Amino acid sequence: MLGDCLQRLWPLCADRLVNKSEHQIRKWKNPRIAAWNGFLSVVGDKPLNEVARGDILNYRRWWMDRVADGTAVAGTVNKNLLYVRDILQTVCAAQEVETDIEALFARTRLKELDNSRPPFEAFYVQQTFLRGNALAGLNAEARLLIFAMADTGARESELVGLTADDILLEDNIPHIWIRARNDHALKTLHSERKIPLVGSALYAFSQLPKGFSHYRNADTVSTTINKYLRENNLKPTDDHSLYSLRHTFKDRLRDAGAPEEVIDELMGHRS
Repeated sequence: MLGDCLQRLWPLCADRLVNKSEHQIRKWKNPRIAAWNGFLSVVGDKPLNEVARGDILNYRRWWMDRVADGTAVAGTVNKNLLYVRDILQTVCAAQEVETDIEALFARTRLKELDNSRPPFEAFYVQQTFLRGNALAGLNAEARLLIFAMADTGARESELVGLTADDILLEDNIPHIWIRARNDHALKTLHSERKIPLVGSALYAFSQLPKGFSHYRNADTVSTTINKYLRENNLKPTDDHSLYSLRHTFKDRLRDAGAPEEVIDELMGHRS
């Protein structure tokens, strides 16, 4: 039955959860649980082999109503459709249910608007964040995370996940080594990389040679910083956030004429 699928799913996904911390596992599971519960609320509980194209279309229409009233956006709908499709495919394969899942979900994806975070202007970062007292109200580690992001472009989770062994200040070229560990998985296989430390990032890690100790959860520090930026009018637009620093770093690399392969390597993107 569909109501049993989640419990059957988790053991089938053990390979996807290797090296993830409890927090990372929870973040991986929660959106899938929410998507599946929404799917069940629309189609009801039924045998897995009775799921039909009409069920998927009804689920899509349920989401479309939420898009129409402004409580959801296309990107959210597409993610939930993807989660439900993945659950059905995984469990059907394990239970030898011969249902063409791809056909059930064909042409259901919604067109998404470009809602990526805009970058901060480099001059704004230099003059506002790295100079003066604009960040004086933040605790030291939160300030240093901003400094580290500004000149590495690394994700918040990658920076707070570093240990002393990953911060190589005494090397010929000081750098950080972003890599997976037993209790810390990376976002993608391409995320492992070494990033040279210069400017504000070198300063940040000279202050934190053993890594971040107060913040071991990227969500917590991100929420803290974004709240501070919002309450102190340090966001040029409502769409700017801490993550915008990552886009700033990428733009600076392009402005400097760095080859695309180098940009992809430093950003942890697939080339």
